[in-house]
Amino acid sequence: MGKNQIGYMRSSVSRTKNSDWRFATTTHFNVLDNKPITTSKTFIFSKLSPHRLLEANYRTIKKSIDNEIEAVLIDEHYSVSIRRGPEESKKQYQWDFYLADYLSVELWLSSSSPKQHDKKVGKTLDLENFRVVGRTYKIGEINNRGYVIENASPISSTKIQLDENHQPLNLTMAGIFDISISDRKRATSLSNIASKNSLLIPLDQRIVHPAGLSDLRLRIQLVDNKSDGIVETIPDTLSSFRASTADPNTIKSYLGESIRYPINNPRLSNLVGSPAEVSSLSDINRLANYVNSLLQYKENKAVGSVLKSLELGYGECTDFTDLFTTLARSHNIPTRPVYGIAYKDGSRPGFMFHSWNEIYLQGQWISIDATWNQSPADATHIALSDDQYVALLLLSTTKSVQLTVESAIYD
Repeated sequence: MGKNQIGYMRSSVSRTKNSDWRFATTTHFNVLDNKPITTSKTFIFSKLSPHRLLEANYRTIKKSIDNEIEAVLIDEHYSVSIRRGPEESKKQYQWDFYLADYLSVELWLSSSSPKQHDKKVGKTLDLENFRVVGRTYKIGEINNRGYVIENASPISSTKIQLDENHQPLNLTMAGIFDISISDRKRATSLSNIASKNSLLIPLDQRIVHPAGLSDLRLRIQLVDNKSDGIVETIPDTLSSFRASTADPNTIKSYLGESIRYPINNPRLSNLVGSPAEVSSLSDINRLANYVNSLLQYKENKAVGSVLKSLELGYGECTDFTDLFTTLARSHNIPTRPVYGIAYKDGSRPGFMFHSWNEIYLQGQWISIDATWNQSPADATHIALSDDQYVALLLLSTTKSVQLTVESAIYD
């Protein structure tokens, strides 16, 4: 990330003892606070045509948090074991996923010789969320080294440079994160990462009565000229205003259980004092207040697990966000996490990196901040896309960015 090396990735292809195909990837990275995360994914496909997925495994480890999903094909259904720390549960799913789906981009490049701007829609198994989803790729460029493949999203695009054998040479995410092919020694030699404590973005003035704001616009200013390339991914002005409507077809993706949101875990249903019904905005207010009462906020003490944070009784904003998402979804309320910046008063007024929620109710998305017990969240909450977030994060580590208030409108 910028000049800091924050991790490494290792991928391998092999045969099992039964000659089935095995694909494995391990990623180890550390962005803040020296709390590295290690994630491993393994897919095993049958050696026999049509090469159906036989087994899949997803595991993520962050200090004492160890979560794992294991899926095994049994009688046309996948028996899925879900382990969150010491707690285990089992479910059944029916997925249609084959080796040709996993290698759809490689097969497309090899058989179709696509041209620049051509697109390919393939299937991928999103094991973290227990579902098969569609994913779109396009040819961004054809150069003397091979193809440049991009995801089709206009925001936070990922670009992968392939060689003539369709092997990856380097990868760029949002223009901020870079992954390049390397030897093991260089890849695993990691540099120290800055603490989140130092990442408050200074503001030119104090905001009076933030709760009364209806709209806030901030202008980004660089302290030096060395970061011009990073700022290209961020608009000159950031605003709290966001479109509140949503495509009904995407709403269902913000429902249901995942390894991150254990909505069916008995520990959640047995919580004392949890609202019995959540169907109105006043119910949402009570739920936000309830989540706020369950955890004590501890800066730089992110737990990273809903169940573990409940056990410890504390967490950072991301833990409040995940707990609220889990409980709201358990009441069938579409809920998603939001990442951005929010105003922090004090001896030095500024904006801190923060997370909160949006719930879909009565045809619109409404911001909820369970960490600060705000329902709805005030207008100093400014949501950022992935590329904007990491760009500001990178600028903050070098203390090369500040914000000025361009306009503040009160009700």
